[in-house]
Amino acid sequence: MSKIRAAVVGLGQAGSRFDKDLPRVGIWTHVGAYLELHDSIDLVGAADILLENRTHFEERCPHIPCFSTAADMIKSVHPEIISVATPAATHQSVIEEILKFGKPKLIVCEKPLEICNENRKRIVDSCQAAGVPCIVNYTRRYSEVYQLLKKKMDDGLIGKVRSITVFNANRSLTMGSHALDLLCYLSGQLPQKWVGLNNPALFELAEPAIDFMCLFPDHVTGRILNNGFKSFRLFEVDVIGEKGRLKVPKNGERLDHIPYSQSKKFTDATSEEMPRTLYETKPADEAVYVTLVNEAAALVNHKMTPTCSCDVAYRTEALLEEILKIK
Repeated sequence: MSKIRAAVVGLGQAGSRFDKDLPRVGIWTHVGAYLELHDSIDLVGAADILLENRTHFEERCPHIPCFSTAADMIKSVHPEIISVATPAATHQSVIEEILKFGKPKLIVCEKPLEICNENRKRIVDSCQAAGVPCIVNYTRRYSEVYQLLKKKMDDGLIGKVRSITVFNANRSLTMGSHALDLLCYLSGQLPQKWVGLNNPALFELAEPAIDFMCLFPDHVTGRILNNGFKSFRLFEVDVIGEKGRLKVPKNGERLDHIPYSQSKKFTDATSEEMPRTLYETKPADEAVYVTLVNEAAALVNHKMTPTCSCDVAYRTEALLEEILKIK
């Protein structure tokens, strides 16, 4: 089988440069993931309007052609998969340019899909009209620990789920988008009712910190709780069920199962047993961008349900836009 031809539009942070951003270790970019999967994917081109980003890419990949526009790149190298890692406010115009000058087999869009509902809807409609699938990189959906967490929930390890809580630092757009997407991913639903509370004491970098509480259609309660400033690198999940709880502490480095058993202190009550670790890793051991790109290649070769399609991202981000209106 011939290699899949891939290209990247946008060579800044998530496009290529995060891989050189110390103290990060491992693969944190679209370019890095394509290079890692060189046995099955050829990175045949890249594009960025900024000379600085193109220069960094050319130093990293001197033998791969680099262009100033997506149009020139597409007409020259004809990629089958195109990653879009430009600033979020440009995603709609970049994807329109891609679809105007070529028809790739798949588009991979960095999160968020776009910054306003009108442009998100345009992306969904344009991709559907062109017959080009588009997936969105909400990274925690592609992380082994959260995929295993969802599987254990769906398998009934803790019985009927009662609540899902995501503990975040602050910044309800930058990090809250991850938290809300993960909440919806784990529940498999969108909320039917929700409320929010803005905490002005945690306002930072022009972003609010909005605590969020919702009720899903199956009566599971969902929560997103803000707990500090950007420098407080907190992202944890606690899922409580009838038979136990599942916790992901340490920013996704571990998954613990805490079963319930008959309480030794109270009649007709349960208590928690000692935690049992189901999964443990280090940040350098997992490369969610490689998982993302592996799925992109699989979607090109097979019919399957994507982990995060653009219409799923559109619905979640539409809800987030409403949440961010809270004053």
